[in-house]
Amino acid sequence: MALIILAFCVFAALVWLGRRGPKQPNEWRSAAGIVGLACIVAGIAVMVRGLVLAGAVTIAVGLALGLVARRVPLPFGPMTDDEARRVLGVDVDAGEAEIQAAYRARMRTAHPDQGGDEAVAARLNTARDRLLKKR
Repeated sequence: MALIILAFCVFAALVWLGRRGPKQPNEWRSAAGIVGLACIVAGIAVMVRGLVLAGAVTIAVGLALGLVARRVPLPFGPMTDDEARRVLGVDVDAGEAEIQAAYRARMRTAHPDQGGDEAVAARLNTARDRLLKKR
């Protein structure tokens, strides 16, 4: 029974994290690390109750989450000027108007309200902000 409750709690935490989405670049890593630590603690508690195999599996899942949290590359991070220009498709000498026009053209299809992807839209926002702050 305790294992079922533990599995439900871990599943609920992962669903909550998935719906919430990352707000900061390292948030997924820290969340996976926290869930991994919770699994390790829960595994120890289950082992103390006498369910050695279930506890060992739970601890193994916690360790795996901890390792994944450390090794998974971030899908986004600091963007260079060259990368921002590539994302928007503008030249080095592009002015503010050209940057805005390229941003709008790409955002028409990338915006989540138009059936696009949130990650692509966020990347476009980051690229535009990066290039316009240089002006």
